[in-house]
Amino acid sequence: MARPQTNKIVYFPHAVNHGKEMSYLEKKYNNDGYSTWFKILEELGNTNFHYLNLSDEVQIMFLSDRCLISEERLISIISDLVKFREFDEDLWINHKIIYSEKFIASVSDAYKKRSNNCIDKNSLFILLDSLGIRKLSKSESKLYKSTSEVSINPQSKVNKSKVDKSKVNKSK
Repeated sequence: MARPQTNKIVYFPHAVNHGKEMSYLEKKYNNDGYSTWFKILEELGNTNFHYLNLSDEVQIMFLSDRCLISEERLISIISDLVKFREFDEDLWINHKIIYSEKFIASVSDAYKKRSNNCIDKNSLFILLDSLGIRKLSKSESKLYKSTSEVSINPQSKVNKSKVDKSKVNKSK
């Protein structure tokens, strides 16, 4: 029996050189900025389909506890990361969802030998629509469904079943 498909990862690349964004976060938030940024990336990696839905208050409580900071400080750090384009601005502002295309690009190699693909933004929109989190317009729905490559349903669909008719007749 094959292993079940997973939409999580166990590692992600961590750059050793950081730019202006990290410098700013460290100056403004001290170590909280640095550690929160990488703990959020860890959570993205360990979450199905690599997004965090913080519209749920319990999820914010969990993430702030995980980062060892207040909820207000967490939201402030996330807002700065959105300004730096590390997280998708539309998803954060309109739905309180953390999603990072840069993160997805950095972990896509982990999916090369899998039968499922890493989620992309279009597939995430379809998933969020199916969960009732984000409502797509009809034109968006048609566009995303036609360009989606990621199966968000881990169950396979079988069009036809090959059954040996002689065995069926014997069992009757």
